[in-house]
Amino acid sequence: MKMQALFPMTVSPDKVLQGLGLGALAAACCNLYYLYSYTMASQELWYHSADGVQYLRPDAIMPSFFSLLGFSLYGYVIAVLAMIPLAWMFWRSHFTESKSIYLMRRLSTPRELPRRCLTVPILAAMCYLILALLLLLLDFAIYWRCTPSPLLPPSMWDAFWN
Repeated sequence: MKMQALFPMTVSPDKVLQGLGLGALAAACCNLYYLYSYTMASQELWYHSADGVQYLRPDAIMPSFFSLLGFSLYGYVIAVLAMIPLAWMFWRSHFTESKSIYLMRRLSTPRELPRRCLTVPILAAMCYLILALLLLLLDFAIYWRCTPSPLLPPSMWDAFWN
């Protein structure tokens, strides 16, 4: 199946795919907030002695994973929600720009119009959700591996959910 078969007649697949890639990049950049908040929280756990040695503070408390995560994955939520207007724009382009709706209604397969309008937004939303899950797991791996062990909860699942 050609790439153009997944898009409306008047839409350039290259421009849409470029926009989807930029959306994924912008959403991934929002995840830098987690790295910043984790770095700030981990720096507060240590103090330097007069001889330059780094020691763990006796009263050190590491914030929970989800409090550090904050809004870092909201970029992906916004990207997934942006697929709704994209699907509407694809649907509308059949009626306004090329008047190809008449061709779509004459085709033998009645699912051609929904396929052209919904396939790319649904696939993009699924890709965004998978990327968000991968970044969530990567962020948790950073939290679990880089936090000093006395400050971690006894169970990995306690650290993840609490």
